[in-house]
Order: sequence, then structure tokens, then C-alpha cells
Amino acid sequence: MRRGAWMVLPALLLAGCGEDKADQEAVTVGADPREAIAGTWYPQEIAGYTVDPLNADSYAEAYLEFSDGKVVGSDGCNQVRGTYRLEADGAFELEQLTSTRMACANVPHHTVMDRATRVEVDGQSLIFGATDEVARYGRSQSPPAEPIVRKKTEPEIPPGT
Repeated sequence: MRRGAWMVLPALLLAGCGEDKADQEAVTVGADPREAIAGTWYPQEIAGYTVDPLNADSYAEAYLEFSDGKVVGSDGCNQVRGTYRLEADGAFELEQLTSTRMACANVPHHTVMDRATRVEVDGQSLIFGATDEVARYGRSQSPPAEPIVRKKTEPEIPPGT
């Protein structure tokens, strides 16, 4: 019986040799979020936020990169840098986040992380939550969702003027 167990170990080790990078980055629910959060994440869904078609390029440039209690990234226009605290149970607290302040459209990373009280990594998704899901980020960039609210580009002119 013992000999059979030792024969299985080399087979298990070899089975992992052919995995591609995407498989290696996938993390299962329940993994320690302090390790699973490490890496680069791109916004996919943010509660209450829609992408204006005029700012879709900025959305595509937005990302967050987490490592050892530090976060850096871009909101699509401004650079962001800060610190966070994350517990093994997923409890999350944004400690500090600074940003450049160029006047432009940007993804509300600060609002997401400020509202979040917990995080969870599920495969290729980073989920920020509070009582409900605040936002979902992914390991790969995705096109922006179709906006629900569009900016007015021209003032309304009452008829007959």
C-alpha cells in the first residue's frame, strides 16, 4: 500500500508540467486571498458605473496591480498608488490611495476599494464586496460594457426657438 502511494507522487508532479500560464493563475475559491490577489487586474463590472463611449479608451487602459500590501495602477488617465490591509478570511481595508489629478474620465478604483470590506479571488475574477458585490476585476482585459447612461454632447434647445 505504501509503495503505491510513492508511485502516484511522480505522476502528480509530472501532470502539472504542461499547464499554461492562464491555468497557473487560476485560483480556487477559498484560497488565501493575500496570495491570490497578487498580480494585475482589469475592471470588468463596477456597481453603479457605466462606461461612456467617449471614454472607452480610458477604460481599456485601467488596471490595478496588487503585491504585498501595496497597490499601483491606472484609472485610465491618472496613476494610482497606495496600501491596503487584507486578512486571510478576505477582510479588506484600503489604508491609503493617492493619485495624480488630471481632469479626465477615469475608472473609480478609489471608490471601489474604499467601499469594499472584503475580497475574494474566484478563478480569474477578483471580487470586491461589502453587503453586495461592489466590483469585479479580471486577469485579462475585456471590452467595456455597453453604457446605459450617455453623456449629452449638445445642449437641449427647446422647440420653436
